[in-house]
Amino acid sequence: MRAPAAGDPDAALRRLASMGASGAVGSPAPEEDPSPLPPTPAVDPFTAAPRTAPRSTGGAVRVSRVRLPAVSRSDRLVARIAAPVVFLIAVIALLGIVVDSGVLSADEVAPTPTPTVTRTGAATKKYVVRQGDSLSSIAARFDTTTTRLKELNPDLSGTTVVVGQKLRVPVQ
Repeated sequence: MRAPAAGDPDAALRRLASMGASGAVGSPAPEEDPSPLPPTPAVDPFTAAPRTAPRSTGGAVRVSRVRLPAVSRSDRLVARIAAPVVFLIAVIALLGIVVDSGVLSADEVAPTPTPTVTRTGAATKKYVVRQGDSLSSIAARFDTTTTRLKELNPDLSGTTVVVGQKLRVPVQ
């Protein structure tokens, strides 16, 4: 038996197998078939295109393509219709499970936010801001608070008022 090349992985595997089979390191290995069986081709069931698997032939690597069985046009049409239907059934089943678990109730109505209504009836009047006025001075003049003025004027931002601005104030 001649010495295998240093870069030959098959020879290294044969040497390793011979060490385990004989029980003693260094004892001669029984003669094996030098051509190993080619690996089985791998096909991914989730992709349409088959993957290729390398096939060892001596020292050269040959890649073979796995062929899938031919599919008729009517089979493709059935698959194109069946896939969305199966998906829809799965979604409906999932919703049923969620409702049964109590996370989502079919009887329960989602609460809607209720708008807040401010009273701006006859108890208010318009006031035009003059030079030197502030929100606190206007509140003191009409015997109210700045909070009440902000409630009556929701468009106010902060406490700043501008000369000529029209404010709703309570009647005294």
